[in-house]
Amino acid sequence: MNICIVCGARPNFIKVAPVIRAIETAKTQGKDIDYHLVYSGEKDDPTLEDGLFEDLQIRRPDVYLGVTCQNLNELTGQVMSAFESYLHRHPTDTVVVVDDLASTMATAIVTKKQGIRLVHLAAGTRSFDIRMPKEINRLVIDGLSDILFTAGISNNSIANREGAELSKVYMVGNVLIDNLRFNRNHLVKPSLFDTLKLREKDYLVFTLNRRVLIDDRENLQKMIEAIAENHLGVTIVAPLRGLAKEAIEACHNKIGKKVLTVVEPLPYLEFSYLMAHAAGVITDSG
Repeated sequence: MNICIVCGARPNFIKVAPVIRAIETAKTQGKDIDYHLVYSGEKDDPTLEDGLFEDLQIRRPDVYLGVTCQNLNELTGQVMSAFESYLHRHPTDTVVVVDDLASTMATAIVTKKQGIRLVHLAAGTRSFDIRMPKEINRLVIDGLSDILFTAGISNNSIANREGAELSKVYMVGNVLIDNLRFNRNHLVKPSLFDTLKLREKDYLVFTLNRRVLIDDRENLQKMIEAIAENHLGVTIVAPLRGLAKEAIEACHNKIGKKVLTVVEPLPYLEFSYLMAHAAGVITDSG
């Protein structure tokens, strides 16, 4: 069996890592199975440092589609074209997609148009807000998928209610838990822990990833002001880059003080350590 695993962003690699490790184990047991790891972006993407793949104990992508545009409709079209060309060069039995990105939807559409079996990891997730682009992606991907791997019973119910046959839906649990269990004895204490004089369970971690919140500066400003009023002097560590970092710095300038301690993004095992020893996490991510 030849499997193509497609990722569209850094978090996707974290979710597919347990699947890849399971495939590698099956190969060592003599199973007739192999895979290609495909990334929709570019090889020099700064979010995909070598350490990420070393921490996850998986190889770097075999193929980079090279799509980077910001407009979601343009991105969808470019990924569809690039992925179709890839499939013509690399025949495969099954395509595995993860989560709900525009690139995920694009690869799902091309897969089914080519008559190839489609598997969706993290299926059956819904916000029930059709105004959200990702909600549209989820509906399309699940509707096209031949096999749906879900994280829980409620996700099964959603998929079944929307017409997925019972035989297509498998509850496999949250694969991120597999990663946590795999790495729990390998977490790395970041140097900033001592530099910032952090104490276990006496600080908070803040992350900001959603473009819709980053771009809504007025709402983001209100959120930071609310944190400033209620954080009671606890250090809030914020590993941020790019637009998220710029947005938070702009909020700090308006408030007139630094509410968050902004630091450079951390490697996966170091961030996992930081999060595991924090009193809590403030995040816009699932």
